Amino acid sequence: AADPLKRLPAAIKTVPLVVLVNEGSASASEIVAGALQDYKRATIMGNQTFGKGSVQTVRPLGPDTGLKLTTARYFTPSGKSIQAKGIVPDVMVDETLEGSPFAALRTREADLEKHLASGQGAEVKDPGREKAREEALKRLEEES
Repeated sequence: AADPLKRLPAAIKTVPLVVLVNEGSASASEIVAGALQDYKRATIMGNQTFGKGSVQTVRPLGPDTGLKLTTARYFTPSGKSIQAKGIVPDVMVDETLEGSPFAALRTREADLEKHLASGQGAEVKDPGREKAREEALKRLEEES
């Protein structure tokens, strides 16, 4: 297979790249961000991504039952699983100067009940994120 980058001028191949990601970045965008990060081709900025690193298909077995098949899993070129972990940016950036007090309430793959584990060690809840979620829920209740 021919290398599509071979004919490009060297200067184009070294243009600095920044990729912005957040909790809504999922699936293919995580694969691209992870590859660019692994190859040190871009600086990834923003918040940890969603963590959608698998393809699953549900096959109905009856009116109330089904079988969920995992047909693919996504890994970065260095072998890191994206599933339920996402991509951690090189530079963490909040959406506003003050940060969003409700960012911790955004759902990620790891928050979903019965989600597929990453397959790379035990999943450990981040105590800081859990505390931020509790504080955001309390603030949301107070403002309602």
